[in-house]
Amino acid sequence: MTTVRVVALTGGRRVPSARFRVRQHLSPLASQGLEVQEWIPLVPRDASLPDRLPLRRVSRLVAVPLLLAAKIGARIPGALAAQRTDLVWLQREMVSRLITLEPLLRRPMVFDVDDAIWLRNPFAAAIARRADLVIAGNHYLAEWFSRHGSNVAVVPTAVDTAVVASRAPGDRGPGSLLRVGWLGSRGNLIYLRGIAPALSRFLREWPGARVAVLCDERPELPGVPTDRLDFVQWRPDLEARFLSSIDVGLMPLRDGPWERGKCSFKLLQYMAAGIPAIASPVGMNVEVAVRGGVLSATTEAEWLDALGALAKDDGLRHRLGQAGRCVVETNYSVEVVSRQLAELLRAAAAGRRSGA
Repeated sequence: MTTVRVVALTGGRRVPSARFRVRQHLSPLASQGLEVQEWIPLVPRDASLPDRLPLRRVSRLVAVPLLLAAKIGARIPGALAAQRTDLVWLQREMVSRLITLEPLLRRPMVFDVDDAIWLRNPFAAAIARRADLVIAGNHYLAEWFSRHGSNVAVVPTAVDTAVVASRAPGDRGPGSLLRVGWLGSRGNLIYLRGIAPALSRFLREWPGARVAVLCDERPELPGVPTDRLDFVQWRPDLEARFLSSIDVGLMPLRDGPWERGKCSFKLLQYMAAGIPAIASPVGMNVEVAVRGGVLSATTEAEWLDALGALAKDDGLRHRLGQAGRCVVETNYSVEVVSRQLAELLRAAAAGRRSGA
């Protein structure tokens, strides 16, 4: 087997798309003959000036261009390394909302996208046109990028089922409190707040229930008593432990073009942990829910009904949890997705179309 050398340009050490769409595949890809070197910029792609930074307007006019220059400068070493490789793997744009060094990258180049970035970056189509292959995280993204690139393949965001272990029935112990949980970043708390009325009613009807949140910011959920909200400050090493501590996973979304571009990773994490999930039927969530392990809810009444159904039926929680785990193992595990990635990357390096 011929070794293919790949340089992966990602958005930062803690950027979720870098962690889950590139970094967790490095070892499996190496075993399949693809030596991937990830270049992690010192300044993250989405870095911004702190809101509370006490700068006058004139000072900010200077600070903003300096931050942009720092972002671009931090990416120059990776762009130079990409000139001496068989394939460039660009994970999203190099700097959010802009095109910077992308036209200088060596081809063949793979452009990996897991959000509807064209809504916030007018240069997304130009980057896609230059790519030899666009890897899209779901079919909604693939449909848009297929208008701007002739070679587009769908590759979902994978879950490492060896790290996120499925909880066996009864692990919580008899009589333990039901915990419904949500994990994510502060930018997505708006979706959790959207179902706060349903959570508030649910907690009133089920006095033993609690809401757990793993996030980089403490949430404010109107109507949810603070003494029944378990907040865990996010760290990457806490994700698997948090998933093993909850009984039901939540993935609420609005129904908009940005949300339709999301790749349901939160939902897949719940399912990999063997716990049932409730999700808004938006975008890829619909495709995942059809496979099993997920209840869908849109209105406050539907969220309340779904929460109540899972709260009162241990057997239903177990059946849905096991079904979800099976779905992830079969379709969305690192083992499965790495094989798909290896085939696509090897074909792109050889100048062949993916056929997907």
